Amino acid sequence: MKKTRLGMILLTLLIFGVSCGGGSTPSPGSGSLHRIDISNATNLILAAPSAVAGSLSASSATEKKLYKVTEDGLVIEVKYYDEAGNEINSSTQKPVAVYNVNSDYLIVCFGFDTYNINEIYLARKTDGSVFSLKNVGYPIPLSNSYKNANPIKTDYNGNLYFIRLNSSSEAELIKINIEDLNHPTFQIYSSVTDEVNNYDLSKAGNAIYNGHLKGDVTNYIYRIKKANGGLHNLPISTFNYWIGLDQQIYHYQPQKIRKVTINSTDYSHEETDYGGEISMNGGPYTQYKLELSNKIFIIETTNGKIYEVYNEAGTPREVNLAGLSFSSIRTAGSSNNYYYIAGTVFGNSELYKINPVNDSYIKILDGHDVYKITVSANDEVIFNALKMSNGNIVIGKIDSSGSVTILDETINSQVEVLERVN
Repeated sequence: MKKTRLGMILLTLLIFGVSCGGGSTPSPGSGSLHRIDISNATNLILAAPSAVAGSLSASSATEKKLYKVTEDGLVIEVKYYDEAGNEINSSTQKPVAVYNVNSDYLIVCFGFDTYNINEIYLARKTDGSVFSLKNVGYPIPLSNSYKNANPIKTDYNGNLYFIRLNSSSEAELIKINIEDLNHPTFQIYSSVTDEVNNYDLSKAGNAIYNGHLKGDVTNYIYRIKKANGGLHNLPISTFNYWIGLDQQIYHYQPQKIRKVTINSTDYSHEETDYGGEISMNGGPYTQYKLELSNKIFIIETTNGKIYEVYNEAGTPREVNLAGLSFSSIRTAGSSNNYYYIAGTVFGNSELYKINPVNDSYIKILDGHDVYKITVSANDEVIFNALKMSNGNIVIGKIDSSGSVTILDETINSQVEVLERVN
């Protein structure tokens, strides 16, 4: 009887000790983030679901969630897994930004908002494995840039670039080497004298950026940083700039486009006029830049102007769509061979597919106030829009033949991010 009582006491103490910690093992799903389920995803969506949709509670209405659109058209909340393969409670993850990097990787940031990030992960598309970039810093949104500009850029060698805030809260452009995914390294790429607002980058690693001198916000700068470390200044009258499909640098001065050709051997440069006179208005912060397989367009949202700023003939032009005039433009996108504009035409919200060869166009969606679109290389459009017939906010798809399918009406919110990743 004494042995039985002693055994019960020892068993009780053992159970108590395990439940109170000491040598306890973590509960399933409480480990650090190891993998994000992005398998079969063509697009990622960041949204705060509306409390009026389905059975969502009011408390969930302010929680941003990450969703994926799969190849077969399903919209599914993304799941997170720890190093043991256990699912992590999604409510503990606070995604604030998603950036497509290249065919191999994307970046997901977590925190309070895009200026207050506490973790950044590079996610491998093949298996969703994540690698922290926290030691190099966090990307900040580009200032005075194109509305669809990606703050993450890459060069031919797979290095990453973005603008971060340093320990003195100064914005600097950095270059990140990810050859060792578990130990990424970086170097400051912009001049140490400069604060950077916006930039673009050629695949050869030649950068163009604008900003101001540190400590003097009135001293504006436009610089080219060559891959060999050399610098070249541009006039402060520079209107906007872009990288051509030939990977050279282009910038707009009043009434003309200038091309800066950088020699890949000795990094000498030559600056010439590109085409004839062209008059562009607006600024990059009110514009979309669209790249096709052999043309680049800049779309001005405030007045509906369309400019073809790069083509194989070297003849930039203002585009005239006969019989079609946008009083304002909400969003735009492009495939390899067409570009797409959603905007207001005679008071109606409409989405058009435009042929850049002959400036012909077709209306592919009406009855929806379109907020965001992405377009695949082969002309599949994913859109987020207000459906005028019932007031629901939907995620939809338009295939290359023009067939429209509504994929989701339960998120029911204007999404913060709609990012094509495949």
